[in-house]
Amino acid sequence: MSACQKNILTRSFFLSAILFESTLLDRAVATIQPCPPVSDSTAHDRESPEDVALHPRLFFPKLCSLIDRARSSSAAVEANLAEELASSPLSSTYRSPDFAEFPATNMLRTSRRAAENGPSVRDPDPIPIVMAHGLGDSCFNRGLQKLANLTSSQTGRATWCVPQGDTRNRDVIASFLVSMDDTVDAFAEQVRSDPRTADGFDAIGFSQGCNIVRGYIAKYNDPPVRTFMSVNGVNAGVAALPNCSPRGPGKIGSACEAIAEATGSLAYNKFVQSFLFPANYYRDPELLESHGYRKYSQIARWSNEGYANNGTLNENFARTDKFVWVLATRDTVVFPREGEHWGALDPDAEDPFTAKALDMKSTSWYENDSFGLRAADEAGKFHFESFPGNHLGFSTEDYARWIDAYF
Repeated sequence: MSACQKNILTRSFFLSAILFESTLLDRAVATIQPCPPVSDSTAHDRESPEDVALHPRLFFPKLCSLIDRARSSSAAVEANLAEELASSPLSSTYRSPDFAEFPATNMLRTSRRAAENGPSVRDPDPIPIVMAHGLGDSCFNRGLQKLANLTSSQTGRATWCVPQGDTRNRDVIASFLVSMDDTVDAFAEQVRSDPRTADGFDAIGFSQGCNIVRGYIAKYNDPPVRTFMSVNGVNAGVAALPNCSPRGPGKIGSACEAIAEATGSLAYNKFVQSFLFPANYYRDPELLESHGYRKYSQIARWSNEGYANNGTLNENFARTDKFVWVLATRDTVVFPREGEHWGALDPDAEDPFTAKALDMKSTSWYENDSFGLRAADEAGKFHFESFPGNHLGFSTEDYARWIDAYF
């Protein structure tokens, strides 16, 4: 086959991959259903998760406004919303010095360079590496592309980022308004239909993206994630959103207003948990025994903190061989930051929000081995890393060192 023929065949493969992935992603974005209209003006019970879920426009007008804009057919509205969300104080975007948008075809082509050239002498491992991005970020941004290229060139392995939407704008919007479970299911459908992952794959998550990988491990892990590196992950949930505080610097914006409206005691109901990714891993230490948390919280189900106990979680967690947990020592986005190493606020403290956070081995999910955490640790599968900086503020040198050590 000539070089020209090979190039045409390769480009055809990239195009078919884009179209195939777009079909799956459109399905995920289509799960953003409309807010029902206000039915009447009768007073409703804020203490009842079921009643709250029936009247979202009454209890969550700002969130419904975001949803209305996300469902608009106007490209201008979509672009404005994506920019607003991406620039929100909640956004966890990895920014390289030359941060910019990357065309989809270029993203696929460069991230699959290793697949074309074959494995390197250093590491003949054919298992690919898959990435998942954080809240407000996008696989179409140059920051993630830079990391994918660095990973691929350093390991000689195919490396790509799995987007949550088929364009940059939709990718950003979906990271806010497609639920954690729906995002995990779309991620699973993409990686499980890719022949390159048939024997398993390694995964790197960034911030909220870590919960996409964690969710895949919890719900599927077939083909298995062999090594999972969680960089500033919210795997353990968050108990607050410090960057959305009205007392913070600058204007908090519509995303923060909508999420503040849908957290606290109103987070745990069918409506909020069906829409809002950040609310899906919101874990209030004072509400862990509440009916709403135990029945509706997605993070509760993954940690066996709900009403039902799912033994499959332990089995699936055990199928992964290696876990790398990376903590930012001055993280102001994840609260508590100890959660990046599986710590948590102490629900038995007089004031959990000011008391010292529990370390991993003192948490109930470790002591009870609720989903396989303790078993994996005792099997020597856990590795802990940290860097002196804020959320996703690691250096290229730090990242290269982790890749060299664990991949």
